[in-house]
Amino acid sequence: MALKKIPIIPQYEVERIRKIHHEGKAKEDFHNLFAGEYIGDIVYGANDGIITTFAVVAGAQGAHLSHNTVILLGLANLAADAISMASGNFLGVESENEILDAKIKNRTDLSPSKSSGITFLGFILAGSIPLIPYVFFENTSMTFETSIVMVVIALIGLGFLRGAVTAKHKVKTMIETVFVGGVAALAAYSVGYWGDKILSN
Repeated sequence: MALKKIPIIPQYEVERIRKIHHEGKAKEDFHNLFAGEYIGDIVYGANDGIITTFAVVAGAQGAHLSHNTVILLGLANLAADAISMASGNFLGVESENEILDAKIKNRTDLSPSKSSGITFLGFILAGSIPLIPYVFFENTSMTFETSIVMVVIALIGLGFLRGAVTAKHKVKTMIETVFVGGVAALAAYSVGYWGDKILSN
């Protein structure tokens, strides 16, 4: 019986396959790290930070409040909401761990402190974006417009990140994120604008 000839793979092809394997493994590890445990905390904190802070800025702008008042309201919102969200996240993860521990033995718990810390950091960093133009420039219509542009860019980036790690259509997640933020900002601006009109009469 004739022996089947085994094809010889060139060394350069071996190296190419090994490189593809390692790159794929790296991408898989990156995906598992962020999508597995903490992507929800990152998106949750950053998305809420941008939307709520810009909603405060938009409401204050609609009500024609002073430059310093806009900054103070934005900073107060950042501090209060970031602490509230982080503590809520901590208690939520801790409660979830306790419930699952009672049902499933030998499971790996999520870290409440790490989860809440990521939520807090995401909220503070992303929530600071709408305030940046007010810190460096005078309170004019251009300042508010600059804030809008920065927020839209940040929301697009956040939507892209969400789509990348969840394997969803990136354009869809970007549109969703910008739409939700736009609705919240428009509502806050309308309340500030019409509230100022009504109370001034």
